[in-house]
Amino acid sequence: MLTEKDKAVIKQLNLSFANDDNCHTANPIYEVRSKIKVYGYDEDYASDFVWVNEDGDIFYGYEDIKEYFEDNDFLYDIKIFDNYLELEDKLEHLEIRKVFYKEIETTHQSFFTRSGAEDYIKINGHNIQGKPYIYVESLYRNHEMQAIKEILKKMNYA
Repeated sequence: MLTEKDKAVIKQLNLSFANDDNCHTANPIYEVRSKIKVYGYDEDYASDFVWVNEDGDIFYGYEDIKEYFEDNDFLYDIKIFDNYLELEDKLEHLEIRKVFYKEIETTHQSFFTRSGAEDYIKINGHNIQGKPYIYVESLYRNHEMQAIKEILKKMNYA
């Protein structure tokens, strides 16, 4: 037996079903996702990289390394940045290593409605590694979820 609270939830879901932008997707479901960087890959398995020194400072490009050299009064000739191979050789001697990574997309939760996904990000977004965003996926060929969504649509407690 459904309580009044249950009926209110179903009513709110039906309002959202009617008003949500489906992003041109049949049977949409809204997923909260983020992208995280996983470090430590061999260069044969990843093409993206950063430079990391022994203190754990991360440098995203040569300009960052150049700035680090200038800020720390290193006596190295800045011209080394003109030659990639010389740069790599000098960085190895300074304990600055090239670290390869892959960016991995992670799904955290799925929701029937966009507003449910937005509420989740507002309430729990601070616990998500990486910047959370909403991705619209289809329930195509997921007959169980499609059936539940259709049953909820039929239960109109206006």
